[in-house]
Parts: sequence; structure tokens; C-alpha cells
Amino acid sequence: LGVVAGCGQLEPKSAILVSSQDLLDMPLDVEAIPSPKEFADAIASLSVEQQRFCQAFRNMQLASTVLGVAVIQIKPQLERVLKLPSGALSKELKLTQDLMSLFVDYQLPSDLLACAEAQEGVPADPIIFVRARVEEMKAMCKSL
Repeated sequence: LGVVAGCGQLEPKSAILVSSQDLLDMPLDVEAIPSPKEFADAIASLSVEQQRFCQAFRNMQLASTVLGVAVIQIKPQLERVLKLPSGALSKELKLTQDLMSLFVDYQLPSDLLACAEAQEGVPADPIIFVRARVEEMKAMCKSL
């Protein structure tokens, strides 16, 4: 969640991680604000100082009335960070859940799990390498 900072820009204020079948309910306080013309007509007869105050108050109201919600797909970002081919995690539900647990619960750095460049002893399939690293990290975290 955030406020719209400009054309095509979102200034994030809060974030939440929603996964699988999680349901998110956000109650919003909805209040009508007069249109620019209605506002101009309403303050036309006021003194300059009063108009400035009203304009400042309206700007404050408008600054908090527009909010933005950005949905960021996690799997493509995980694939990129772990140096996996695009779509590699699409059928790997358990591996994706384990990765999210390691990143969120234990805050492990991604380089501990990322697929290494072609090296001797590294499997040709990057998913096999990442899965093995995840199992190693899970075992290490359980032993703590």
C-alpha cells in the first residue's frame, strides 16, 4: 500500500505478504470530497487568508485520499534472484514454499541458495542444485 506520488509512481508505505489461499480484507473509510469547481465556488467569497487555509486543508485531504496497491508476483522474482530459468518454479510448489520460509522466517541471503554458475560438481539442472541447497539450509536451521 502507498500513496500515488505522481504519474505512474507509487510511494510505498506498507507491505504484506499474501500467499496461496490467504485472504486480505482492507476496510476503507470512504468520504466524498467536493470537485475542484465546487471547492472553488465554496471558497470564492472568503478572504485570501481563509482561502489559503482552505486550500491547504484540501491539499491535506487529497494527499491521503488516493492510495495505490501494487501486486508483485514473487515466483518470477525468486527465479531471477536464484538465477533460475524463467518458469522453473511454476510446478515446484513445495520448493517455492520452502524458499519463502527460508527468506521470510530465517532471512537467509539469496546467494546461499542461488544456482552457481557452471562449475565442476554442479548438476546441469539448476532446480536440482537449488533444491539441494534448500534442504541443506533447512537442516541447518532446524539444528539451531
